[in-house]
Amino acid sequence: MKLVDEIVVQPNSDMFLWGIDTSLLAYDAKLIVNMGCQVLYIVNGSLSNVFDAGRYVINPKKQRRENNSITLVGVNRGKTFSLVWGVGEIPFRDKDSKAETEIGMNGEYTLQLLQAANLYTAFGKADVSPADVAAKTRAKLAETLKSQLSRQLGNYSYLNIQSAQAQISDMIREAFSEEMFALGFTLTGFALKEIFFPEEFKQARAEAMQKGDEYDERLRQKEEERRRRRELDSIAEFTKGTDAVGANPRAEVSAEVKCPVCGTLCKSGTLFCPKCGKKL
Repeated sequence: MKLVDEIVVQPNSDMFLWGIDTSLLAYDAKLIVNMGCQVLYIVNGSLSNVFDAGRYVINPKKQRRENNSITLVGVNRGKTFSLVWGVGEIPFRDKDSKAETEIGMNGEYTLQLLQAANLYTAFGKADVSPADVAAKTRAKLAETLKSQLSRQLGNYSYLNIQSAQAQISDMIREAFSEEMFALGFTLTGFALKEIFFPEEFKQARAEAMQKGDEYDERLRQKEEERRRRRELDSIAEFTKGTDAVGANPRAEVSAEVKCPVCGTLCKSGTLFCPKCGKKL
């Protein structure tokens, strides 16, 4: 069986990571890594080295003599991956009506592979395809939306959540970006396209809002009635005070007495007529 003394690693359009057969590598074999690629050199399951584009000499036979397990993993360095996503069952409680439901969202995002070692560790295998990445990143996004974002959505009502779509998209991107960094990706693009509400929720919310409006109208009418009563009480109190003030001058005028002798009008309380001296 002829040994392989040279391995050339070229970009693989179908994979993010792929295993390289080392079973027939010759002693001091050459490793040629082309531009756009990397090679992970893994010994006993742990990353030992990362080979960027260039020419190298590796020694798998020596490692085998030492009973070490050798794995070479090719990497599409900088590979970009775009994915359309959709997530449902996101808890939501309408701030206005207090109605609760589960909503759905969809959009798209773009990833670029930067740290292949993180991706290899996350999957625990050498061969990682776009389908593998799609499944894992979708699961991470769904987890982010159902846990972290659902708490923040409580600040929005059904009416303003659509207008705040750009702000919500930024919140999702920030949280999701951290998850992708742990996988070895940078999130180069993210967009929230649409938010879906169940029809049952819309109907329940409309009914709750109608009941709330009716309750608010009853409260408004009661407050208006109390206000009118206060106004009437104030008017009655003011009128009573005005009558009391106006009664004194009339009482003084009617209390004037006329002298029975000379007919002179005398002020109330006068004991003797100032003109004729007659006792009043």
